[in-house]
Amino acid sequence: MADVLNELKNLSETVQNRSTTLPKAQNLLTVYIKRIESLVFSPGEHSILTQHAEEAMSFQEVQLREGRGPVIDQAQFIRAVADSMKQRLFNTVSNRAQASVVATRQEMYENLVSKMAVLNPRN
Repeated sequence: MADVLNELKNLSETVQNRSTTLPKAQNLLTVYIKRIESLVFSPGEHSILTQHAEEAMSFQEVQLREGRGPVIDQAQFIRAVADSMKQRLFNTVSNRAQASVVATRQEMYENLVSKMAVLNPRN
């Protein structure tokens, strides 16, 4: 979980930068979703430390013991975070949309994103 939270912290700090535009934020969200999803197959630094601590039943020279708390499936947690982030992205497709409708929506989406540049004070 610490690896996911670290990625979310980095994303948050980047998006809060004054120079980040809406289209850039959209792209950043997409990139960070992929980075978070990749943690399922290639664990991050904190996940590796946790695995070693669990195997040794010791963390920073402190003996660990079995707990009674719920066990959270790491892959399920990561997928839930990624799915939640995907719901916040601009969406161009519907589950039952025809190919022509999808193409039209994609074009409208790209048009919308390009027009958002007007909101940038430099433009």
